[in-house]
Amino acid sequence: MQKFFFDTVDSTQNKISELLHGHQITPPFYVAAKQQSAGRGSLGKSWVSPEGNVYWSGVFTMPKAQREKRFKNFPFHLFAGATVRNLLEKISGHSGFRLKWPNDILLNEKKIAGVLCETGEVNDGFYVIFGVGVNQIQPQVQTPGGLPVTSFADHHLPAVSVVEFSEALGDAFLYHFNRLQADADYGKADWEKYFAYLHQPVQVIEPNGHKMIAVPTGFYEDGSLRVQAAGKEMRVINASLRPAPLTEKIAI
Repeated sequence: MQKFFFDTVDSTQNKISELLHGHQITPPFYVAAKQQSAGRGSLGKSWVSPEGNVYWSGVFTMPKAQREKRFKNFPFHLFAGATVRNLLEKISGHSGFRLKWPNDILLNEKKIAGVLCETGEVNDGFYVIFGVGVNQIQPQVQTPGGLPVTSFADHHLPAVSVVEFSEALGDAFLYHFNRLQADADYGKADWEKYFAYLHQPVQVIEPNGHKMIAVPTGFYEDGSLRVQAAGKEMRVINASLRPAPLTEKIAI
């Protein structure tokens, strides 16, 4: 698996796309950087990217026929979140990492890592780009409207070099992506097992600002969120989740 390390990039997602399409580097490969000048998060949000944290993107491919038959609407973001969550536990020895649908990993209700997935076609194959950001040293600050954030340092967890962390991410994604291609149900049990808000009231915030209180009960096959709200089952496709205010009541 080829590896590309940089001191600074605008974003590892942009750099890996440049290498894939502009320089025609053959997947799988990954890009890692010490710092990003224009990091990208989910739902078009920026990702604050000081030096010392982990910024990584990897690209993997599968045959188009396999994608059409078994992975056409597959929720790669849930697969990526579980892969990163389990690696964080392996590296740190801490078992408290939880998944926040759709793209975040939490520790003690604060964001410590995030994933971003992009898909497309190149040559005769289908590709997936997994982007990962992990806060190793970032202090506890809160972006406007966002979750509080935390870091390895805040919890006195062992710091790992960017190179070592990147290699561990590359190995983990390569192994689990290969397992996934052999079995499309591989790893699905972890999606709900480590979901932070399963069966707990949350505030669902849609991109247009609309808010509702709901109780997540699981996932649909495409990775959208299944919730109970106002006495009925609903599908949530694109939204942010926050713990429900303690003053809110909900009928399920």
